[in-house]
Amino acid sequence: MAERKRRPVAGPSAADSLVRDKPQDQCRYYLSTGSTLLDLAVSGRRPGGVGSGRTTQIIGDNSTAKTVVLKEILGAAQRAGGYAVEEDAEWTPDFARAGLFGLTVGAWADEVVAAANSDRPIAEAVRADPRYCYRNPASIEQIWDEEIGPLALLVGGTAVGDKGKHKKSDFSLPGPLAIGVDTFTALPSQTEKDDSLEKGSYRMERAKRMSAGFRKWLRDIAENDVTIVAVDHIRDAVGVVFGPKWTTSGGKAMQQYASTRIFLASAGSIKNSREVEIGVWIRAKVVKNKIAPPFRAAKFAVLFDYGIDDVRSNLEWLKETGIECKLTTSGGWYSWGEGRLGQGIEGAISGVEDGGMEAELEAEVERVWGMLYAPPDRKPRRR
Repeated sequence: MAERKRRPVAGPSAADSLVRDKPQDQCRYYLSTGSTLLDLAVSGRRPGGVGSGRTTQIIGDNSTAKTVVLKEILGAAQRAGGYAVEEDAEWTPDFARAGLFGLTVGAWADEVVAAANSDRPIAEAVRADPRYCYRNPASIEQIWDEEIGPLALLVGGTAVGDKGKHKKSDFSLPGPLAIGVDTFTALPSQTEKDDSLEKGSYRMERAKRMSAGFRKWLRDIAENDVTIVAVDHIRDAVGVVFGPKWTTSGGKAMQQYASTRIFLASAGSIKNSREVEIGVWIRAKVVKNKIAPPFRAAKFAVLFDYGIDDVRSNLEWLKETGIECKLTTSGGWYSWGEGRLGQGIEGAISGVEDGGMEAELEAEVERVWGMLYAPPDRKPRRR
């Protein structure tokens, strides 16, 4: 009987070499939200935060620290050696308190500088200060074609020339560039601006312009590592039986094109020893994410005259997780390893800050977070 020939063993297929990028490799820059826990929820890494070359939408009700988080992200871009642009559609500048949230406004705090540059083209206005620019967009069309688009090109050293063609610019912006829009919901379409309110609804006009803006400028935003952070208010979703009872105005373009969507909600107040409210707790949930696993949640504290209290947030989170870690409590005393931090949360915060232990605390939060959200220890799925 003839010997049966053996079938050749197949080598590795092309599909076997396709490995999903790790979350920390998907973006060139990560801009911190000011909260270690929220950074981990968004990017799954420390240092982390929202990704460059992407659009992040921050949504929530009134007084849920949306603008605080926005300014923290803009300040993170500056500290990375980049540039921050604040597109304020609500006309509510807060130059005096911006420093509380890590944002440096520089020359724009001078009323003379601000007045002289408020109506100048964006390519000229950004030269007023090497790190920051403040703008007041008037419409959806303007913010895309006269603000976001030209800014994205300036990072690459180009500008918009005649008939929309790109040309080499004599000026470029340093990266990473972060553009914060507060809020997209407040921006009308040009049709709304031109017609009277008596004409009623403008149907899908605004939504179409928003979608067209993304399609036109998305590539330039991604190629030049521009970070877009859009703040939007929520409203009740009338008639919804299943799913979220809230929605945002202006169509679904932002929901579709945003890589990350963060929902913020109030989670209680913070009071001092005299029972006076000095801050609030904010609960965050990442309801969409393309740079790390979605649906991660975090809670952080915001003090009215201080900003995001990351030390307080981290201490409280480690205490609440129930996972064994360096932080222990007994009889109201907080201890770190073998040493005591202080009595009560305020004493513990002072112990961390006086001892310069902020980085060590953040590292422990990252370690415990990794244990809490450890990937399943399973054999790779057969395909």
